[in-house]
Amino acid sequence: MQVSRNVIDAEEWANESSLSERGRIGRRDTLKRLLKTNGKATFVELFEDIRTDKVTVYSACKKFVDTMRKDGLKPSVVYVHRSRLPELFQSVLGEENFSKTVFNRLVPKGDSYVTTRKAIPTWEQVKYMLKISTPQYRCLIASLATAGWRIMEALTRKMSDLDSRKGLRPNQATSKRD
Repeated sequence: MQVSRNVIDAEEWANESSLSERGRIGRRDTLKRLLKTNGKATFVELFEDIRTDKVTVYSACKKFVDTMRKDGLKPSVVYVHRSRLPELFQSVLGEENFSKTVFNRLVPKGDSYVTTRKAIPTWEQVKYMLKISTPQYRCLIASLATAGWRIMEALTRKMSDLDSRKGLRPNQATSKRD
């Protein structure tokens, strides 16, 4: 690989004066993690392996991102570190030696946030909640469980919304167009 003449070294990239201190700390952390993942003590070693084609820049990046995911880092942390890599390698190798298109294909973004599914309580859990709750909360829990309301739907109901004889409000029996 022929390195461009218009480049800076990794230390210059990590300590860019136009960044805030927090930005420089983040870049140094990304660099440190990248080197550790690829088993190198300095960026010069990694750079030399990339320059002599012992390893591709994309395989080094993929190993870095895959290791962070395997280690259980949050998706948002992985996303931030991954997003710094194109800028690093374009600055150090030159733009003609690093393609963002190839990078995005070989080192996919993945989720940038944690997804969680909310658990629906079983009937036994609902019965237990009803048993231990006060009358006020018992009413709320029963309404949520039997009517299928969302919490705000239950909390915003007023007595005037209900007509116990028909199950409807008096003015709800006909539509507004009638």
